Amino acid sequence: MASCVRTSSVVLCAVLAAGSALGSGRAADRPNIILVLADDLGAAKLGCYGNTPSWTPNLDRMADEGLCLDTFYAAPLCTPTRVALMTGQYGFHNGFLGMQDMRFRPSFDEPAGQIGGMFTIGDLMKGRGYATALAGKWQLSGELPTLIHDCGFDEYRMWAYKHNLPEGVVHTGAWEDKTKPAKYWHPCLVENGQYLPTEPNDYGPDLFLDFMIDFMRRHKEEPFFLYHTSVLTHAPHMETPDPAHPGMRMPAGFQSNLQYLDHLMGRGSTGACP
Repeated sequence: MASCVRTSSVVLCAVLAAGSALGSGRAADRPNIILVLADDLGAAKLGCYGNTPSWTPNLDRMADEGLCLDTFYAAPLCTPTRVALMTGQYGFHNGFLGMQDMRFRPSFDEPAGQIGGMFTIGDLMKGRGYATALAGKWQLSGELPTLIHDCGFDEYRMWAYKHNLPEGVVHTGAWEDKTKPAKYWHPCLVENGQYLPTEPNDYGPDLFLDFMIDFMRRHKEEPFFLYHTSVLTHAPHMETPDPAHPGMRMPAGFQSNLQYLDHLMGRGSTGACP
């Protein structure tokens, strides 16, 4: 099933039933589930919602083969949307209505801001016997060594800020500004509590997908839940790798970022198969 959302973020959900290419050792009532939240992407940009020309053949195929929703309620900002999706609660229940003004969100230092103390979608799936993993953005509460594990995820590879790094570790890659490590080229990543050094030509979205494919292959014979909080298509809209010309890059801009997100979804749908 795939669902596309008319908001600032697009939610895509792939349900892989027992007997699919990923394996056949699962009960039919516990299919593998891959949940993708595309950051700062409105449904109107997708071909399945009438955008012409279509830059998203793989996402359109997901919608065509699954479910495409016309009405869906979410927050018009990335973090409140992710909190709502994690907790199953709208902002007027979980407290996250905005980000810039502290009147509209709890501090991560107070109990209401500690998402690890809430019942999350990761907790729900883990309670049903699923292997669970998260890849991509976090930007929520929590500290090492229990960061993200607190929310019911067995494994993770995340884009990390300075305060997410292990004690004494300094990011050796690129920066978006003086306080924010890069999420695209030469990104700052933490995997299961450990800093993951990267190279100048490493592209964050590729590294997240590599982690996801590896997780799916390792757990293909058991039910798994994989949650991908994609950094694409959030600004800055930098150059992306060029799939048609390995080693080269597509021009910076929203269109190339959206096209590369679509490319990754296509690669993920085939790369996970043994």
